[in-house]
Amino acid sequence: MDGSLSRLDSRQQRANEGVSLDHLRLGWRPIVARDRRVLGVRIEIKTAASGGPPASQSALGAILAALANASTCPRGLVVLAPPASSFESDLRSVGEWSTQVNSSGSSVMLEVGSESLSTRQLPMLDVARLQGLRMVLRNPSRDLPQDWQRLFTVVLDDGEGCEVHDDEGPALWVRDMRTRVDVESALARGAQATIGWPLDEPTVEPSAGLEPARRVVLDIVRLIQSDADVMALERAFKNEPSLAMLLLSVINSAAFAPTAGLTAPITSLRHAILVLGYKRLVRWLVSLLGVSSAHTRSMPMIYMAVQRGFFLEALANQTGGMRDDLFVVGAFSLLQQITGHSHERLFESAALPRPVLDAIRAHSGVYGAYLALAEVIERGDGVSSERAAKLIGVSMGEVNAALLSSLAAADAVTLV
Repeated sequence: MDGSLSRLDSRQQRANEGVSLDHLRLGWRPIVARDRRVLGVRIEIKTAASGGPPASQSALGAILAALANASTCPRGLVVLAPPASSFESDLRSVGEWSTQVNSSGSSVMLEVGSESLSTRQLPMLDVARLQGLRMVLRNPSRDLPQDWQRLFTVVLDDGEGCEVHDDEGPALWVRDMRTRVDVESALARGAQATIGWPLDEPTVEPSAGLEPARRVVLDIVRLIQSDADVMALERAFKNEPSLAMLLLSVINSAAFAPTAGLTAPITSLRHAILVLGYKRLVRWLVSLLGVSSAHTRSMPMIYMAVQRGFFLEALANQTGGMRDDLFVVGAFSLLQQITGHSHERLFESAALPRPVLDAIRAHSGVYGAYLALAEVIERGDGVSSERAAKLIGVSMGEVNAALLSSLAAADAVTLV
């Protein structure tokens, strides 16, 4: 890899000095717009059953402090969903933190559950709003004054009530739709975005070959023509997992590997770029343009695959694992859903190491627990994430730091 993530991790570590993340159990989901662009992320904040934050720091305060101090804070939306039990204490201090975080270029929003909200707390919300805090209200209660509802973005766990009848009403999002049909139905009825994305269905119908996005192919060609360094090219390939898989397939193919004098499969994208060379890389990319197409419908899954790659790579820094292998495990873990092709078809020509294939196909082998950890964090399952972290020998503080840094890294290469 290009070292950018290791530098990112070191900056995150320095930024988080004095900020305890060990007591937190974080989950995350993408926020996806109607046009399938990823607008940002929702971070769910839970605390451990035993132990808690330092007396001077709430669960929300710990995350806000980490984001405010980190130069790698995501640029997109960051919706923070803290525990309902800490709602009032969070409100008292959130204005100061949100100002610092928002000044870094991101847009932090606080999620409030209607069950936590009472008319007695409305003045506190008003003060926070005047301090610049934007808020998301989950499942609004009928008891909340209509004028107040307009101050929130409204999130509905059940998309049935998302019809928009008033253009001046609150923006509506839906959450955790189980199927792609549910997503399409909610968006058709007026929802502007969805939190979370169904992962159990293929995005595209199977076709004769893999179809990397035309825009990404053209962007990489432009990078080469402008004499960009290999690190910039590697980042561009990370942004398109199916294209990265094709590159590794070509470099390890029976037609190419012997002529390049390769004695072992290449799993590093940077190594593949260097071995292929810029001129041959351009010719290969141009040849793909005839069969490539822009699958904007795949973008939510591509974003999640890229984030998984960065997350597992960050964990490898902390465990002494294989950075390149773990990035591939994460980035390729959703290729079956992205492309509509089976694992057998996808990897028949890619000479990937057996531990990588075992993890992607069956969550088994030495890397299987890493991928399982990434998946349970996406579900917000704090108990399972703690168990998975113990299996690979990392603390929850290290897991949380890796998650925050990987969300910022995925944001940097995929949000436009």
